[in-house]
Amino acid sequence: MMNILAFDTCFDACSVAVHSAETGGITTERELMRRGHAEVLLPMIERTMKAAGVAFDRLDRIAVTHGPGTFTGARVGMSAALGASFAHALPVVTYSSLQCVARAAIEALGDEVTHFEGVLVARDAKRDSVFVEVTDMAGDELDAPALLSVADARQVARSRRLFALGSGAPLLAGDDGAQPGGLTTDWPAQSPLGIAEPDARFLLQDAASRTPAQALVPLYLRAPDATPSSRLPLARLVNLPAADA
Repeated sequence: MMNILAFDTCFDACSVAVHSAETGGITTERELMRRGHAEVLLPMIERTMKAAGVAFDRLDRIAVTHGPGTFTGARVGMSAALGASFAHALPVVTYSSLQCVARAAIEALGDEVTHFEGVLVARDAKRDSVFVEVTDMAGDELDAPALLSVADARQVARSRRLFALGSGAPLLAGDDGAQPGGLTTDWPAQSPLGIAEPDARFLLQDAASRTPAQALVPLYLRAPDATPSSRLPLARLVNLPAADA
């Protein structure tokens, strides 16, 4: 059993989850938001760790989404992970933000998962393109995250019975409005609020067994319009007070 801190800032949500080895419980906090992740993340981490009763010096590892995402969002999360890893000598495991969304969808589908071979998460990347990843119904990667044209994404969806969600899913419909192949985008019931945004608690599903990342860099599937600094700033996590154990 491990004490694990997980967080995500890639898209339109900020979330933190902490697994306690002592209790086996998971403590979470999440806020849907389009901007302001840098200001919200660190206080959210402090509150969640305090609520979980896990101090930084008792953490065993960190789990974080590294992208795809907004350029600022992905860098905020990776900067925080880098700062905590540096300050507390912690290994970091990284995840695709799209895989995180797929795992949430699998949980929400419940018994309906037997109707599908996998989950396709499509995020509108503008310029007639989408970020796409396909997982199996256990939430494990089948097709790695990729930036595809809408036409190519439709081809990915043609040969399998997939459940699709995300802001890019409606773009996969053809000119006649029909979805390609066995793709389904309709929830069997009302979809949970914010289901298409990553939720850090789903990183804890296998964070204890995942191989730590060798390099902590954002997963950019498209070059930025403006060239960002080549170095991620160390987060002020190095100065965070330890949560009460």
